[in-house]
Amino acid sequence: MSFKTIHTGNMSSIIQLNDSAFLRLGNLPIRDQCNTGILVTTDGIILIDFPQQDPADEILLETESLFRQKVTHIFFTHAHGDHRNGLAGLTREDILLLCSEAGAKELTNCYPGLSSQIRALNNGESVMAGGLHFYIDIPLRLPAHSPWDMLISCEEYQLLFMGDFLNPPDTLYFHSSNYQNWIRSLSAMWDSFNGRLLIPGHGLPWTAAEASVSFKYIVSLGKI
Repeated sequence: MSFKTIHTGNMSSIIQLNDSAFLRLGNLPIRDQCNTGILVTTDGIILIDFPQQDPADEILLETESLFRQKVTHIFFTHAHGDHRNGLAGLTREDILLLCSEAGAKELTNCYPGLSSQIRALNNGESVMAGGLHFYIDIPLRLPAHSPWDMLISCEEYQLLFMGDFLNPPDTLYFHSSNYQNWIRSLSAMWDSFNGRLLIPGHGLPWTAAEASVSFKYIVSLGKI
C-alpha cells in the first residue's frame, strides 16, 4: 500500500492513513523509536505509543503544531523501552496514559514520578476517547512477545494498532518470547484482522494478506 507523507523531520516522517489518522514512522536503528499512531479528533490528539525523544517533548511539539490540537491520551501497545521511553521527559498532567494492567505496573515501576494518570485496561474492554471507540484485545496466552502486549482497535477507522505483536521480519526482536504462545494467540485472532489496516510498531501498515509473511516468519522461529 502507498501512503502520503505529510511531514518529515527529526529523522522521521508522518504519513496519512485517512482524513484524521496518521502514523509517525519511528527511526529504530538510530533513535530507538517505534511508530507512533496519531488520531486527530475535535477533542484533542490521541497517540499510540510514545518512544524516546530529544528534546523531551519532541512528539508533542510536532503533533500539536501540525494539527493545532492538544494531546489528551496516549495508549501503549506494550512497555518495551522503544515504545515508552518518552515518558522519561513527560511532565504534562493533562494527558491520560492507557495500557494493559501488566503494562501499567511496568510504567509505574519505571517512572514513579509521572505527573500523568495511568489507567489500566482489561481484555475485551471498550474505551471512548476523543469521540472514538477503541476495543482492547489483550492476548491471554502470555508471555508471547512481551507480558504487556495490548492490541488497540479504533473501530471508526478500522485501524488495528498491534505494537510488536506483528512486525516486519527484519525488525522483529524477541525478549524472552514464547513462540508457541505467540503463534497460538495470532492464530486465534487472525480472522478478526480481515478488513482492518494493521499498524505495526515498526514499518509501514499492512492488510492482513500483506502481513501473513510476518506470521509465517514467527511460525518458522517456533520450529527452531
